[in-house]
Amino acid sequence: MSQDNPPPPQAALIGRRWDGGEHLVTAADIAAFAQATDDTNPRYAGDAPVAPPMFHVRLMRDLLFLIIEDPALTSTFCASFTASTTRASPACSAPGSASAWPGSF
Repeated sequence: MSQDNPPPPQAALIGRRWDGGEHLVTAADIAAFAQATDDTNPRYAGDAPVAPPMFHVRLMRDLLFLIIEDPALTSTFCASFTASTTRASPACSAPGSASAWPGSF
């Protein structure tokens, strides 16, 4: 790109990686998740349970927070988001202020 047409700030974030760590899934983890979601499917219990379809979301929670709270993403997102809409995102708002999300970006 030329100096007259610099790349957008988001271009510097392409390829960025975060480490969500590792988690050994146990039968107890699967049973606890099923119980917490009030899912009584017998396949989620016993010595060789099958994880419920949304079980992975719990494992990704810490990684998602790393991404959401990354200052480089937050500042880029806030600048892009507030320039394109009058709604404020939670990452761009002060504590205690009201926020609203559009249905899609």
